[in-house]
Amino acid sequence: MLRCRARIFGNVHTMRATRMRPWLGAVLVGLAIGSGRAQPGPDGLLPPCPSTPNCVSSETDPADRLHFVPPLPLPDGLDPIAALDAFEAILRSEPRTEVIDRTPLRLRATDRTRWLRFVDDVEARVDVEARLLHVRSASRVGAGDMGANRRRVEAWLGAVAKAWGVAWHAPR
Repeated sequence: MLRCRARIFGNVHTMRATRMRPWLGAVLVGLAIGSGRAQPGPDGLLPPCPSTPNCVSSETDPADRLHFVPPLPLPDGLDPIAALDAFEAILRSEPRTEVIDRTPLRLRATDRTRWLRFVDDVEARVDVEARLLHVRSASRVGAGDMGANRRRVEAWLGAVAKAWGVAWHAPR
């Protein structure tokens, strides 16, 4: 008989099983790999993505097709603070997204996955000189996210672009 203790959603559970299901083992291993938040990037940039495919960022090298998502150009005449306000409004309209911290040109939020409630960290910043809205979204745990961070960021940037009336499209 196998006994193990696991911390799931903040609660400690003791499990006894004669045979572990393969998916349970995969979930427990995924929880143990790569947990924690990323450290800020250099010179005020967003934190870099790890080598795992559970992160997307507009400040990653565009040749990195696994992690790169294009930044959103700000329309002429739009105040950079108003640009981040628009992005924040989109985030606040999402049911499982919570804005954690906001400065005039930078924002941090968390988003929870629908079924397993895994936490993903979301960061955005406005590059005033280049007039770009940069976004990063990364899973806190595990090595993969089945494209959830990419779909989420592309949907958010697409909604803001539509509201601003600017052309933006996700790479295919």
